[in-house]
Amino acid sequence: MNIEMLNISKTFGSLKALDGVSITIKSGEVLGLLGENGAGKSTLMNILFGLYRMDSGEIRIDGKPVKISSPKDAIEKGIFMVHQQFKLIPSYTALENIVINMHRGLGSLTRRNPKAERETVEKILRSLNFEVPLDRRVDSLSLGTQQKIEILKALVRGARVLILDEPTTNLTPGEVDELFQAIKRLKENGVGIVFITHKLREVLEITDRIVILRKGRKVGERITSAVSPSELIELMVGARMESIYPELQPTKGYGEIVLAVRDLWLVEGGLARVRGVSLSIRRGEIYGIAGVAGNGQSELMDLLIGYRRPSKGYIELEGREITVLNPLERISLGLRFIPEDRVRDGVLPSMPIYLNAILGDHRAAPYSRGVFLDMEAVRERALRIVKTLRVDTPSIYKIAGRLSGGNLQKLIVGRALDTLPKVLIAYSPTRGLDLATSRYVLERIVELREKGVAVLYIGEDLDELLSISDRLSVIYKGELMGELERSRFSKDLVGKMMAGYRLEEVAG
Repeated sequence: MNIEMLNISKTFGSLKALDGVSITIKSGEVLGLLGENGAGKSTLMNILFGLYRMDSGEIRIDGKPVKISSPKDAIEKGIFMVHQQFKLIPSYTALENIVINMHRGLGSLTRRNPKAERETVEKILRSLNFEVPLDRRVDSLSLGTQQKIEILKALVRGARVLILDEPTTNLTPGEVDELFQAIKRLKENGVGIVFITHKLREVLEITDRIVILRKGRKVGERITSAVSPSELIELMVGARMESIYPELQPTKGYGEIVLAVRDLWLVEGGLARVRGVSLSIRRGEIYGIAGVAGNGQSELMDLLIGYRRPSKGYIELEGREITVLNPLERISLGLRFIPEDRVRDGVLPSMPIYLNAILGDHRAAPYSRGVFLDMEAVRERALRIVKTLRVDTPSIYKIAGRLSGGNLQKLIVGRALDTLPKVLIAYSPTRGLDLATSRYVLERIVELREKGVAVLYIGEDLDELLSISDRLSVIYKGELMGELERSRFSKDLVGKMMAGYRLEEVAG
């Protein structure tokens, strides 16, 4: 089955999400859909899957025009989409989730045959070399296994085209390898795959052909085997950039310990969210924490910046215990942070940009004069952040909550990087940013390291973490699995730790 999407356009209010985009999806081929966040990749595939309606354009299957008005229409034509957020019923078993919509039309009215259903699913499992515990509840399974279930749901219903939207986001490196092997087997069986991503390494490894989108327009199409990473980056951002990540120069020596965490626990509702975490970060060092999302990173961040109180353990900043201090008190002592949840923890959405630009410093000089603000100093800082991070806004007086997610992230990151703290704690600071701004942010963090700042960098992009960290730990179910010096960094080793193995179990 070959699909043509011709001159597809789509607007949301004043935003032109897609502008005359044309692509072809072929059976037995992996098409990479590459672009930065907001480039229009997911919007284009949501149109093909029937979730959005295009304003103009045409879809053809095997040369014939078709109308797709809903996911039901798409599924009937053999088109399935696996979203970043899985559509599974947590209290059902893996098998129940797979077969729940297995029968279509009049077939759904016939008596079910559980034995035959299981045999069908097991046959597909064997063909893909998947391991899925069919009788376990979904809420007890890893995100990687849940993704396999989503793929199986599509295959038992006869998927001929499978759209995978940022499919590696929540996977360990080992699970990514398993997914890629499955994609290759599906390709051999004639299934067409659309692989939506913004990760260069992955698109170069798994695809046959790459379509590049930028700001809603198709700016290039390349055969994967004939294109270089630098060419793809240039197409994505519209400017030449040899590498996404800055080069981390060897340090001449670290300073004293600035941030120390000892036996930190967080127990809520009878569950240990953080388990005995101990670490120390030295002056002039970037300490990375890797892990699949949902393994205690958020809770650890909340403990370190003062949003939650630990059940046990303590935190020291330059030898002073700060375990019970609130976030504002920690900021006054030289700790800065870039939070995970930008709306909940990063801004006051109902306040204008210029006031959000000084949050955390609003009681300190030069922005505060007793009970009044020095508005000239406030405006100067807000304008500096907006200019430096290229926040897309007509005015610093605009309400912050009306900024897009990416521009809100720029405001929060810019605020943290506009200072010279003793400690910077950053949670995925490049999330939602364009490549050029991401590169700038990473360069600024490396500059802070060179100026003696202790940086704790919590992230889910392993390539990014391995590129800029001096030391690295892996968190799994709230516990640190081990710590690596930069000279020992290995994606294979880190991947095994992300899957729950301790360093001493996997280190050679």
